[in-house]
Amino acid sequence: MKKKVILSLLVLFIGAGSVYAQTEQEQRIQASYMLAFGRQPNSGELTYWKSQGNKSISELINNHKGYLKQDAATQRNTINKAYADAMGRNASESEISYWKSGNDTYTTLMKNHVSWLANNPAEYEKVIKRSYQFVFGRPATAAEVNYWKGQPKVSYILLVAYHQDYKKRNQASQSSGLNVRNAGSLVSVPLSANIAAEASAATGLSKNNVVAAGGDNLIAPSGGYVVAAGGANVVAAGGLN
Repeated sequence: MKKKVILSLLVLFIGAGSVYAQTEQEQRIQASYMLAFGRQPNSGELTYWKSQGNKSISELINNHKGYLKQDAATQRNTINKAYADAMGRNASESEISYWKSGNDTYTTLMKNHVSWLANNPAEYEKVIKRSYQFVFGRPATAAEVNYWKGQPKVSYILLVAYHQDYKKRNQASQSSGLNVRNAGSLVSVPLSANIAAEASAATGLSKNNVVAAGGDNLIAPSGGYVVAAGGANVVAAGGLN
């Protein structure tokens, strides 16, 4: 299986020639919610922040961090979301209690979890096996586990994306009775190049979090998977349907 070179858990997909229906203010709000909470803002949240002036992504994220500390339900949802997307499992009550002592964003939690997986090969093996079971409906073979353990470590949701894309691209050569699963997805928000750069700077994402346009880079919007050869800049945060 050819692995796509996406090293990040949050992906800024850099393209060109795209037309953006949203204003830059709306893009900043959308990106800030994806990076802070791992989800898009609802219509009420978008309307509220549009009325608050054209704040930078950093300013918006700092405000969201305060809200994470103040609103227990939002913080719990964000912690659970990060565990589901990074590990492929729910957070335990002890894990939730540990992270509730701070106000870490979804981005920070995901960075921590993927780093932890990279240093705990036995746990990462469990993540690989969860992805194979979810996408292919079977256990991963020893060779498959060893292959993925030898690759740069990524979140569960990106492994699901890789495996679902592989499965989709190979459907034609498989039996007509193939059961295509579509429960794992990444939620994406199109961004102009300068807003994508602002989002990267606001989170301290390294160059490895920027995937150049072209080739067969995988961007997975909700509801399905797209192999993109260029196009919009996208902030992608994991999300299981």
